[in-house]
Amino acid sequence: MLVQCVQGTNCGRDADAHQRKALEEAVVALERRNPSKRPTSGPLAGRWRLIYTSETSVHRFLTLLPVTDIYQTIDLDKKRVQNLIQCRGYSSIAAEAPLVIQGPRRLSYFFDVFIFTLLGLSVRVSPGKTPPGGWQETTYVDKSYKIVRNSQSDLLIMEKVVP
Repeated sequence: MLVQCVQGTNCGRDADAHQRKALEEAVVALERRNPSKRPTSGPLAGRWRLIYTSETSVHRFLTLLPVTDIYQTIDLDKKRVQNLIQCRGYSSIAAEAPLVIQGPRRLSYFFDVFIFTLLGLSVRVSPGKTPPGGWQETTYVDKSYKIVRNSQSDLLIMEKVVP
């Protein structure tokens, strides 16, 4: 049901009010049955592909850039997170951060490096004195999908690609 709700929405950017309502109902039903009560103790590790978000800043990227995929990689051993926006033509934008486990479902992070790649050439940039970041709370995770709500009240749904 969840995957059917996000199909054709371009990661949420093109979702209409009816699709958003159906998706929210499906999400709430899944959150009630979350099989992992402590996702920060292991199930979150790996690479996840974004399939839906209500986050308008991501929707702007989808509008302005030739985005092919958006990923989040969580390494609980190294306590690092990377958000990666891949674009056509060997181009990408990555943001990396140390992560802090704040509880059984919540992670926080503040980005310490941005990596801009254009035609295969990369430039690393420091975010300055006030790095962007926040927290994310995993409200559902299983071996295939995770549902996250973040410090900006956004909903994100991701599909696991690599354990």
